[in-house]
Amino acid sequence: MPRTPKLCRHKGTSQAYVTLDGREHYLGHWPPGQRKPPPAASAAYDELIARWLANGRRLPEDRTAGTPTTVNEAILGFVKFAQTHYAERAGTTCAETEGIKAACSVLKNLFGRTPAREFGPRALKAVRTRMVELGWCRTYVNKQVNRLKRMWRWAAEEELFPEAAEVAGRVWAVKAIRRGEPGVPEAEPVRPVPDAHIEAALPFMSPQVRAMVELQRLTGMRPGEVVILRGRGLDTSGCVWVYRPEYHKTEHRGQSREVFLGPRAQTVIAPWLRADPDAYLFSPAAAEAARNADRSKRRRTPRWESHMDRNRLKRKRKPRRAKRDHYDPDSYRRAIAYACNRADRTARAAAVQAARADELEADKFVPVWSPNRLRHNAATELRREFGIEMARIVLGHTTAFTTEIYAEADRVQAMDVVLRVG
Repeated sequence: MPRTPKLCRHKGTSQAYVTLDGREHYLGHWPPGQRKPPPAASAAYDELIARWLANGRRLPEDRTAGTPTTVNEAILGFVKFAQTHYAERAGTTCAETEGIKAACSVLKNLFGRTPAREFGPRALKAVRTRMVELGWCRTYVNKQVNRLKRMWRWAAEEELFPEAAEVAGRVWAVKAIRRGEPGVPEAEPVRPVPDAHIEAALPFMSPQVRAMVELQRLTGMRPGEVVILRGRGLDTSGCVWVYRPEYHKTEHRGQSREVFLGPRAQTVIAPWLRADPDAYLFSPAAAEAARNADRSKRRRTPRWESHMDRNRLKRKRKPRRAKRDHYDPDSYRRAIAYACNRADRTARAAAVQAARADELEADKFVPVWSPNRLRHNAATELRREFGIEMARIVLGHTTAFTTEIYAEADRVQAMDVVLRVG
């Protein structure tokens, strides 16, 4: 009597597979070092073997009529579509495209060589489980799973393979992970940056980065809006200047965006205004040139001709990464992280010098913070001073509910109310 093929583990890709009809069928991730196959892979194996036995030890589909479309081919087509659909502008990297690539990377590692028509809810849940194992929080996992669902819907729209619509309908049956699911981490709420941490990092920032941080604190601009600030986007005719970004987060929904700049924000911008309205106000190339000029000015030894000759020899003819004429959100974030780390090292060195052992036990004197959190600072201040409706208008939100996410509740005011009420 013929033997039933066994469930095996592919060492190169760490996947479970079984060979049927002379062809390997991959059934999900099998972690290295784990002797028994995961439950999801075992269930998929049992289902496939049952179909194979019921059809007389042969799968119902005709596997000899051409090579079927694989999941890898669907991923490749969807990523190419995303790169054009979510267009990258001004040299920046589109966050949606990067998110799609991250989700597809997990899918590729688990089911890349699986025929696309065999993909279903169980396979998608196996991908989701792998994302949780990577330490991704619940909300991010749900967002990534939705991106993969959109991939199969795109495959159906493009008629990538005959069963694409059926696969798209099956995967949409997978529900999102609910809050409180065991073993699934929750994302920590985003809080405003403490003023002490901002003030500690400011001296270690270049003037350009320092100006962008101050602008965000005053106006609540997004990082992607402040880095593309140009003169042509500024209306300086009134007492309050108005900045209209070339593009912004919600423009694809038909929403307009205006940033209002008061006297303090105008004071921050004024030194950076240029004669050319198309020039970016905050430039990494200008920051690097100013830094090199300052280093030359503080040079102690004279600069001889032999020094210049050595510098010319060391200088690259075609540098791989030349300084650009403007920041992007990623380079802006890295500049802030660099300043935070320098401020932290300085604070620790001062504590060691002063022999303050109790402070040395702290995790960090100046933790790294993200520029996105500065929008939360502005939202909290606006809500405290002028109410939720004014904060909504200034931040450019369509509903007050969105503003509530950004604005921290004023606990001091709440406690004062409770004291009065009793």
